[in-house]
Amino acid sequence: MANSNQPAPRQRLDINDVMERYCVASPNTIYLWYKNPEIGCPKPHFIGVKRLWWSDELDAWDEQRTAKLAAQKARKMEALNASQAINPYPIKVGVI
Repeated sequence: MANSNQPAPRQRLDINDVMERYCVASPNTIYLWYKNPEIGCPKPHFIGVKRLWWSDELDAWDEQRTAKLAAQKARKMEALNASQAINPYPIKVGVI
């Protein structure tokens, strides 16, 4: 019986695997992701001319992006709550 606490085995993914994982139709999109430092996509490892990604590096990137998006959402909700606290009675157009 396998221990569920053990991480999945490290796998090499080629460009087609990465495109399928992220539902991307063009390898150029993946290229643009890893060339843009703001996106932070892991860079491929080259074996000859073949580009390969380690699955655990992509898993870590996914977790990092998820945490970043959650933090952005929390900041937006804080700003929304703060604006409602300032004016709990928004102006209603067309109401006399």
